[in-house]
Amino acid sequence: MSSQQLVLKQRALLLDAVCGGGSAEPLDCVLDLLLAWEVLIWEDYLSIRVTEKPVSSNARHLLDVVYEKGEDASGLLLAAFKQVLPEEQKSELCFGKEYAVLEKNRPATATSALLTDRPVLVKKLRDNIDEALDVLMTTGCFTIKDCDGVHLPAYTPSQQVRRLLDQ
Repeated sequence: MSSQQLVLKQRALLLDAVCGGGSAEPLDCVLDLLLAWEVLIWEDYLSIRVTEKPVSSNARHLLDVVYEKGEDASGLLLAAFKQVLPEEQKSELCFGKEYAVLEKNRPATATSALLTDRPVLVKKLRDNIDEALDVLMTTGCFTIKDCDGVHLPAYTPSQQVRRLLDQ
């Protein structure tokens, strides 16, 4: 069965897997990987990750966008789910053929590097967000207002890192 067919057939299971816990973290992790793998462009990300909408709505939009991008994008979506989901959630899903995510040459711009390295940066910075913001303040790259936008108490450490990277 093709990756696109698997995404369609398992749509309800994929939505439940990424939204079931009520947290946006699984969806954000999938989005990080799809940005890094260049399945999504920044504009796709912004249209999918709308904070005012429920996670389920954003997840549905993600599945629609990736499905429209074709077979390879659908395969990489399934690979991202396979990487992000805990083992107990993977057991109900079929991921199809393995997609090798090729390591590319270093990106040409800093912005490209931030997108490519986003999953790793989120993992490394989530426990050190205060220190990262202090360095950005000290060097004059960020203002107090910028830091407040990242450091709102409603955000988890991973969400704070994503907000930092988005700025």
